[in-house]
Amino acid sequence: PIAPSWLTAPSWSTAPSSGLQHMQLSIFVATWGRTAMIRSRGVASFLDELSARGFAGVEATAEELGASLKERVEYCRLLQARGLRLIYAAYTSWLGYEGAHPGFTTPPEHLAALDAELAKAAELEAAAPGTLAHINIHGGCDSFDEAQADEYYSGALPRIDAFLATHAHLSTGARSGVSHESHRGRPLFHPTPTRRLLAKHGRDRLKLTLDVSHWHVSSERIVGFAPTTNRPDPEALGAANVEWGAAEAALAEAARREEEVPPGVAAERRWLHGEAYLAVEHVHARIGSGQSAQTPPGEDADWNAVRAHVAMWRTVWGNLSASGAREAIVTPEYGPGYFTGQSCVTKEWSPEALWAQTLAASAHLREEFAAWEAGRPPTGQGPSPALADLPAPPPPLPARVCTLPTIDVSRFVAGGAAERASLAEEWDAAFSGVGFCQLVGYESLLPASAIAALREAATVFFETESREVKMRSHIDGLLGYLAIGEENVAATVGAANRVADKVEGLNFSGYGSELNGSRGWRSRDPCEVPWLEEPFARALPERFRQAAAEYWKAATALMHVLLELSALALGLEASHFGPYY
Repeated sequence: PIAPSWLTAPSWSTAPSSGLQHMQLSIFVATWGRTAMIRSRGVASFLDELSARGFAGVEATAEELGASLKERVEYCRLLQARGLRLIYAAYTSWLGYEGAHPGFTTPPEHLAALDAELAKAAELEAAAPGTLAHINIHGGCDSFDEAQADEYYSGALPRIDAFLATHAHLSTGARSGVSHESHRGRPLFHPTPTRRLLAKHGRDRLKLTLDVSHWHVSSERIVGFAPTTNRPDPEALGAANVEWGAAEAALAEAARREEEVPPGVAAERRWLHGEAYLAVEHVHARIGSGQSAQTPPGEDADWNAVRAHVAMWRTVWGNLSASGAREAIVTPEYGPGYFTGQSCVTKEWSPEALWAQTLAASAHLREEFAAWEAGRPPTGQGPSPALADLPAPPPPLPARVCTLPTIDVSRFVAGGAAERASLAEEWDAAFSGVGFCQLVGYESLLPASAIAALREAATVFFETESREVKMRSHIDGLLGYLAIGEENVAATVGAANRVADKVEGLNFSGYGSELNGSRGWRSRDPCEVPWLEEPFARALPERFRQAAAEYWKAATALMHVLLELSALALGLEASHFGPYY
């Protein structure tokens, strides 16, 4: 087969695919193998390029971010300033798989190291809120026996649960936000122990970062496929290997035509696509083969390996989309030449070549994601692997065009018990099925005249009154008048920038608040408008103050009707929410 163009083209387009995207593809760049290059160029310059190329952020260890907490925090703040995020790579031993292997270690040692790594991740998130996107754990050791592996995961999973309880923003749909990588040197290094561990600890809790290339190498085959390789070229290997190479090539061609898959391979494929891939929430999208954890770039790529990986991506994307996940995160984690099996490759390998391969792989990922999302076959490679015997992976959620439900509040105000119950069912259906509705018939509670009077008085106040008059109602930038430059809404989600919101406003005391001397209150207290006599309100133009008070009373009455309607829709007494407001 002819190698697809993405394997040799270093450039790529960031143009979004057409149509409504229900789940976005977020591609992160691994700093492994390019730390020196990043430092020589400057972290800020490197991150500027990532942002310009449409990447979502970086995947890095604490040590790759910096030698000290100060340096790591600065790195994360540079990410934050560019709208980029961090996948934190946590190691319980053998950092980066470099240097001497630590040998036999115990589960308690790894759990203590995991505690330290989770603490580091929490420190970085606290210093640069919203930067942490995911935690990828290289945890445990392949020397563990079954009891030790169970001891490790039985200790690790509750720790992860505790971490996620205070970092809930990491979880969407099937994605918990923390996963263990299927890496050599770890208990998940091979499909067989992984199968047992998922059955033991549950694929809903033991989440995977799937680098399936490690499974290929540890199994010495492309798992789920009959041929081990579509190489080598018989002519390149010489006459002594022609017969063997020709037979290998013929086997690869047969698989490519989807002719015959041995029963054992089909069973393995069913387990991979029907069970194992359901536990995957992060993908290391490096393409490997049965002999190398990553295939060479360009025309030397192992074609069957490409097809196997693409089939896995599509299954994972379908599972995530069906679960309601808002994004699929991937890292095309291509590393230095030795990871390719450099002795088998005649081409030179350099940091620049590594970067070009990362860009090319990212382009391929985007092309494949767009094809999957549009319901098309994989790009440039003909039909998918023989998956007819598998349950079809969930398709991407279809774009839906629906009519916005209309809820007539007057039916609840004037209707009897049966009418109220009927409207409560419509209310429930609107918010269960669509999430929005349009309110009509509320004029008896909130008349158009009250809305118009407040709008007119507010327009006069904001457009014609002097700053001196407005500042008479200023308190502290939280209640009362807010001047332009005092508010920065992005700061509430940890995405503050140096430019404050160009808006002015007027905030009244909230429910149950006791800020700035204003007592906590309930809307059914004898005082219908608790802020009416507060100093900031008395300083308002009288017309504005009275219009705001009338609107407040009317909107509160409407609020109570909606609370009663919501309570009935939830199967509660209509008065259930009343005491809280």
